[in-house]
Amino acid sequence: MNRMLKTLIFSLIATASLLQSGCAKYHGEPEVIPIDPVYTMTVLYRRSDDNNNNELWKVQSDGSNKQKLNIVLPAGWVLDDEDMAEVTNDNKSIVFLAYNPATFVRAIYKCNVDGTNVSKVSADSPVSLALQAVVNSTAILYWKDASAISSDIELWTINIDGTNNHQINVTLPAGITFGDEELAKVTPNGQTIIFLTKNISTGQEAIYKSNLDGSAPAIIINETAGFNIALQSLLGEKAILYRRTSDLTANELWSVNIDGTGRQKIAINVPAGQELQNEEMAKGISSRFAILFTTKNTTTNQGSIYLYNAEDSAIHLLMQEALGYSIAIQTTY
Repeated sequence: MNRMLKTLIFSLIATASLLQSGCAKYHGEPEVIPIDPVYTMTVLYRRSDDNNNNELWKVQSDGSNKQKLNIVLPAGWVLDDEDMAEVTNDNKSIVFLAYNPATFVRAIYKCNVDGTNVSKVSADSPVSLALQAVVNSTAILYWKDASAISSDIELWTINIDGTNNHQINVTLPAGITFGDEELAKVTPNGQTIIFLTKNISTGQEAIYKSNLDGSAPAIIINETAGFNIALQSLLGEKAILYRRTSDLTANELWSVNIDGTGRQKIAINVPAGQELQNEEMAKGISSRFAILFTTKNTTTNQGSIYLYNAEDSAIHLLMQEALGYSIAIQTTY
């Protein structure tokens, strides 16, 4: 954990302690965290209305300086919806997905972190794409549905300058295929891919890992039968944050170590009248202490971003989006 992030986390904890005046657990309405501006980070999120019009916005982690990124795309193109934006490790560029509803094609684009200097990275694709991660500021990991008719997910990588676009060949056990949503992340050191699989016959899902080139795949955990999972982020080099749900249960946040140990549910006390978002709904911002997550109002779908403090199980409201908009965290930087 770098020095700035450590200072941010301990500042959050100290502030929470003062606000709670000795009360360790969350009670009543969430508190707004006053964070020293020197130690804030930027949260990049997607904002969507009821007609699925998508925008990229950013806000500081103390809730200040909320602003829309005015990304100017070629005529006919719009921002895509799911798994659609990542920031490069050097914090200089955003890579994102765009969609042309007239021609039904998608492509990967990039721009500066302020939304300027937009350019296309990949060729137009007639099949579904979804961004998964940026590797060492030089390459993009994405999945591609190889068939426009049936689900046939593949992992691909392309350099951020548009060169070296190729499939990552992962040899999985017989009867096992890739999952189909929020399915892959790359460890911060750029050496390991964490990805989801499912059993073709039973539908049971699992978390695997492999080397960056797809070699040496190994199972981390099998999820309980009947539950669906979606990767959210990595907690440092050692742990995975993921969403779990079923037809009979609401969305839950779970974590597990990359070696398969320490699997546990994260007991977040979501405020009354709200529920955890379905997509891209959580981002770990440290290996131990804090998780950003999004909720939606069960009546209006209005989205909010909260911070969960694992030290005292408290949650703190960072921002609430305008009425009629849902939100999905893309990344932090």
